[in-house]
Amino acid sequence: MTVQFLLQWLTKKAKSDLRFVAQMLADCARSVSPAPLLFDPVSWSDDAVHIGWVGHACVLIKMYGITILTDPTLSARVGPNIGPFVFGPKRYVLPGLENRKPRVDLVLVSHSHFDHMDLRTLRSIVSTRFLVAPKHTQDILAGAMAEKVIELQWGRTLEFHLNEVKISVSAFPVKHNGARWRHDTYRACNGYLISCNGVRIAFVGDTAFDQRLSTAVPGSDRPDVVIVPIGSYDPYERNHCTPEQALRVAEMLGSRFVVPIHHKTFRLSRERLNEPLDRFLSASAITPIARVPLEIGGHWVMPST
Repeated sequence: MTVQFLLQWLTKKAKSDLRFVAQMLADCARSVSPAPLLFDPVSWSDDAVHIGWVGHACVLIKMYGITILTDPTLSARVGPNIGPFVFGPKRYVLPGLENRKPRVDLVLVSHSHFDHMDLRTLRSIVSTRFLVAPKHTQDILAGAMAEKVIELQWGRTLEFHLNEVKISVSAFPVKHNGARWRHDTYRACNGYLISCNGVRIAFVGDTAFDQRLSTAVPGSDRPDVVIVPIGSYDPYERNHCTPEQALRVAEMLGSRFVVPIHHKTFRLSRERLNEPLDRFLSASAITPIARVPLEIGGHWVMPST
């Protein structure tokens, strides 16, 4: 029985690896579409909350003059370097950020997967003051262009005074695998609650559905906005929310606004590229939670009331 199970596992893995290689080869001949929209944060005001979806899990946030970038991924491909080449998935849509070298005050990295922790992007960002990442990831981030890299444990909070404004970042647990490679499963993965001037934004990063997420953010700290992943669930639901589950996460956290991410940018699973958003829009049609923004390059300003 053990030998039979091993043979089945090896056959399944070989088929999966062959599909991956075939996709990489097909990607070489495929062009990358321009982003449907482009935003330029230089024009954003310092007295409001702005959110722009760059693509995948990369979101640019400006809270009262403080600029935050989540899971920066601006490269054409994500994956390990093999000589001068990057062996990994290729973008389908270019980043929606007009200036590809933004100046940011704070970078938040949810975990060390290549599509969330892209070292080429982290080395290109100009003047990053602080980079916050999960436990056991600092060794990977040694080359990042940041004045200070800080590992943040679940349940801990950091406070920063940036541009004469106070902002706090708390880490909460998510249900995901934080390994960079298959063997380094000791690396953690985080969700983050960002608080500034009474406004709270939860960046979930990457997660499977877990009822315990309802208590991940303390009751008095219900987020106004939840940034939640909706793609890469087929056949990886044990690590990624379905669109319907992502909406449930936002509802459990009690948010007023939801930003769906982790779709339309890379093909990391078997569902159609547009399927996650189609399902998310269908599931959220009767919910009072506002959905913003929905296109790569989309920019949204949070209402003041």
